Amino acid sequence: MMDLFATKNYHWALFIGHLIIEKLLKALFIKQMKEMPPLIHDLRRIAEKAGIAVDEEHKIILDTITRFNINQDMMITSRLFMPYAVRNLPRNGLEKLKKSDNG
Repeated sequence: MMDLFATKNYHWALFIGHLIIEKLLKALFIKQMKEMPPLIHDLRRIAEKAGIAVDEEHKIILDTITRFNINQDMMITSRLFMPYAVRNLPRNGLEKLKKSDNG
């Protein structure tokens, strides 16, 4: 993570940082609750569900990291998905509509 930051790959550094924090929080969740952690990526919610006391300053930090990574993920997904959607979905959708119209 720090190497990514040092080479100015800030979005990747923050993404890896999010993964590190998420894995640590989920490990603490398992230790505290003796069950599998929730299948979520919201850092503050994981901490709260694990019974970890989080002060306001750290809530803001966890929320900021979570929001950044959710937005990054949505941007990456849309960049990867849009070319496929533009090429394939209209054709496939029209074919399905034709089939359903015929019967």
